Formats: sequence, structure tokens, C-alpha cells
Amino acid sequence: NKYFRESSPLKKRINEIESLLVSQENEFRYLENYFAAPDKYGDNAEIKTNTRRHNELKKTIAKLTEEWATLATDAENKRLAFEEAKKELETQYGEKG
Repeated sequence: NKYFRESSPLKKRINEIESLLVSQENEFRYLENYFAAPDKYGDNAEIKTNTRRHNELKKTIAKLTEEWATLATDAENKRLAFEEAKKELETQYGEKG
């Protein structure tokens, strides 16, 4: 039905985002720990690379989190609309029967 056709892609993308967030947040935490270790400060090239990646991850995680929130809200609104339509049909069917 319409609800499942509309909600399936949303749920699929929500699951994809959740998987991406897990891996990217893990990498972000790894880099946070890397920066917290003073013995890592000898290699300037590595520090630059990790700093760049850290900044990329901050932006990407923020965008993915925002997209996840929007999609989750859309999916919930579709679910609520479906439940309301279902309730109306059950009420109509119950009144006629």
C-alpha cells in the first residue's frame, strides 16, 4: 500500500545512515584519542592528515545526523497518518457492519 511504498525507502536510508554514523563516529573517537596522546605529535604530515579527516568527519557526522532526524520525523509522520487512516477505515467498516 501507499504507506509501505513511501516508508520503505525512508527506513532503508535511515538504516544506511545509522550504519554510516556508527563507523564514522568510531573513526572520530579514534582520532580524538589520537590527538589526546602526546607521543603522536612527532609526525607533522600524519597530524595534518588526521586533523583534516577529523574536520571532515565532524561535518559529515553533523550532516548525516541532520538527515537522519529529518527522515525519522518523516517516517514517523507517515506512520501516524497511516494509523489514523487505518483507524478511520476500521470505524467506517465497523459502523456499516
